[in-house]
Parts: sequence; C-alpha cells; structure tokens
Amino acid sequence: LVKPNVELTKSERQQVKALARDLLDKLKTSKLVLDWRKKARARAGVRATIQDVLDALPEAYSDELYEEKCSQIYEHCYESYHGDGASRYAHRADA
Repeated sequence: LVKPNVELTKSERQQVKALARDLLDKLKTSKLVLDWRKKARARAGVRATIQDVLDALPEAYSDELYEEKCSQIYEHCYESYHGDGASRYAHRADA
C-alpha cells in the first residue's frame, strides 16, 4: 500500500499498516471462504470489503491511487488465497 513512494507522515504510515492488518483479518475470517473465487457474490463481497477498508486511507491517496490499490489487492487475493484457509502462504507458516 505504500509503494510507489506515497508521501506519508509517520502516523499516516502506522494508519496504513493498521488498515492492512485489519483488511487481512476481515478477509481471512469472513470473506475468503471455500470456493470464493467461483461465486460472483463472494467475489463481490471481497471487492467491497477491500474498498470499504481502504476508504479510510489517508488524504495522500488520490482517488486514482485508491482505485489502483483496490484493484491490486483484489488481484493479489484472487491469485494468492484459494479460500477456506488455503493460500500460497499456508506452507510457509507450517515450515
């Protein structure tokens, strides 16, 4: 969320980090369910959650940058989280 070089104060950077943690927690606990990528309603729910959480980004994020970040995060979720706890990161946590 902080790349490429968004000019943020220290408190804004902390705010962005907290938003990122909150977003991941919300997605993992209620949105990235089994087969979420196959269901239109589930995909829409993931996108809406991302947009809702990122709506609290600091003023340094323009509307264009906000839309770009929402799209990038959705794409990352789609590629990385298969649903029901399965992700490309799951094997790393077990190691």
